[in-house]
Amino acid sequence: MPAGFLRKLFSREAAQPFETTKVIAEKKEKRIEAKRLAPFEVAFDTRASTEHPELNQDACVVDAVRQMLMVADGVGGVAKGEIASRAAQEAMGIYDIYLDELMDQKCAQSGVPYLTVDQASEIMDTHFSLIADYVHDAVKNASEVKSVTAAATTLLTAKVFETAPGERYVIVKSVGDSYPMVRRADGTVEMIDIEEDGIVQSWVKKGEVTEDELFLISESGSHEELAETYTEFAEKQGLEISPEKMSSLKKRFDSYFGNGSRRQARSEITQYVGKSRSEKISIHSAVVKVNPGDQLFFSTDGIDALRRRQIQDVLRGEGTVVEKTKALVSAATEANSIEKIRTKPDDITVVGMQVPEDSAVLEQTRQTARLAEVERVKQEDRVNAEAARLKAFSRAKSVE
Repeated sequence: MPAGFLRKLFSREAAQPFETTKVIAEKKEKRIEAKRLAPFEVAFDTRASTEHPELNQDACVVDAVRQMLMVADGVGGVAKGEIASRAAQEAMGIYDIYLDELMDQKCAQSGVPYLTVDQASEIMDTHFSLIADYVHDAVKNASEVKSVTAAATTLLTAKVFETAPGERYVIVKSVGDSYPMVRRADGTVEMIDIEEDGIVQSWVKKGEVTEDELFLISESGSHEELAETYTEFAEKQGLEISPEKMSSLKKRFDSYFGNGSRRQARSEITQYVGKSRSEKISIHSAVVKVNPGDQLFFSTDGIDALRRRQIQDVLRGEGTVVEKTKALVSAATEANSIEKIRTKPDDITVVGMQVPEDSAVLEQTRQTARLAEVERVKQEDRVNAEAARLKAFSRAKSVE
């Protein structure tokens, strides 16, 4: 959901989309390195729903060489959703080389071995569209789903690009309701702000609830907890608290979690990959600066049983991305077993990637300094040689 007042409280500074057009304009002249960073540490963990332990409808890709991650959640309410998510996984393997070619083409056109932010984002859009079309065709052609016209999946892809020494950015593309997160090197955990395609987000767009009210609903576990947290929030904001408002929020809470019904509004999405070709899909984007030591995590909505502070507690401590992906999946699994209203029997998948420390950049800087020193010495030698030549010529003229 968009970053409202309360969501910003989740971290010291919410991970906004690269401050959007303002900062992109300021960075226009800076070039993003198109390719060939050293491999990043990557990880994933996944667990099937307890309702169908023999079938996991999630799929994922972790590519250390290309610094790319992908998560896809086969739409659980639709038969054969796993065909759509598996097709997205296959497409990543097919089009990874084409991604390299796209970057090479852009570099050849510009005449420099770098990409602008806009160029890199455009390439990721093209890559995402290719995957979406592959999924559409796979679903359409699969014999298992000839009678199923709506098999589909959510899809999130992300890749890290590096600017000339020391600046790296992750470009995220998404359709659906996956969770994009970054754990900063100082322990701060931030939610990457990117538009979601959930029914509950439409409540905000229609003005039926505010962003902050939706956040409070999503973080609550009972009517009593919602009333308590909303009252505290309203008092701090100087808002009037009426019985009608509380009744309305409690009804939204019941709809959000499916209280008294198996149908949970939080699980319903308005847009997904599979049913339509890419030109009919609105691809959401986020571009966020990352620094050495930062860790990126992307998950399917199977972690919904966890509150944001619980996610923060899991990710903020020390540990590798391997350890934290496993810890987050385990925490979500445990929450599903002990929560009542918040429980969500769904497949859970988390992928992670570690932005390496600056050793490579440091070595590059040192190499640049060494080359500069060599060139300085050569230039000095040329100057001295020219001075000696002129001195010898002058002496020769004097003798004459």
